[in-house]
Amino acid sequence: GPHSRGAALRECAARLPRTASGAPGTRDGSFTNPGTDSGMRILFVADVNGPPGVRAVEQRLPSLREELALDFVVVNGENAADGLGLTPKIADKLLAAGADVITLGNHTWRRKEINPYLSGSERVIRPANLAPSAPGRGSKASRARPRVKPFGGR
Repeated sequence: GPHSRGAALRECAARLPRTASGAPGTRDGSFTNPGTDSGMRILFVADVNGPPGVRAVEQRLPSLREELALDFVVVNGENAADGLGLTPKIADKLLAAGADVITLGNHTWRRKEINPYLSGSERVIRPANLAPSAPGRGSKASRARPRVKPFGGR
């Protein structure tokens, strides 16, 4: 419909500040942090919900990465499996579409098949405020990428 996830992503991209040439950026043409000489373009896709949300990410994220020259993409996938949880198959689809990391929240454990996947994945991140003994990682960082540390709540 007119308010599909793909349409929502396009509307979000259309609201980005533009340079004089029309490219995404701030009025001075940069995405830099104060006091730095370089910037990073990050997209956070919030609450991918069920098959329509997964399809929207698969269809739009590859072109958005290129169009917006994105450096890093975070996708919240805690509701991607029919509105509750995430499965390994869906996680693989979101990562293949261009997500750098997938964050989870309070529905992390709704799909038991995700537990072994979390233990072996560096790119699917459970809430950081869970017990250290919980499967998976509570944050992800590397020298070239920002630290991602999701927190779950109710």
